[in-house]
Amino acid sequence: MIGTVVGLTQFKIKRLWTFNAISHVGFILLGLIINTLILYF
Repeated sequence: MIGTVVGLTQFKIKRLWTFNAISHVGFILLGLIINTLILYF
């Protein structure tokens, strides 16, 4: 989530791609954690 907000304020394309990648990894991990929690309960 933080990567998305910081990425929106960037004008350099390499930094924008970096924050975008970090943001996507965060969303993927969030989905995996939620899926794991649902599996155990």
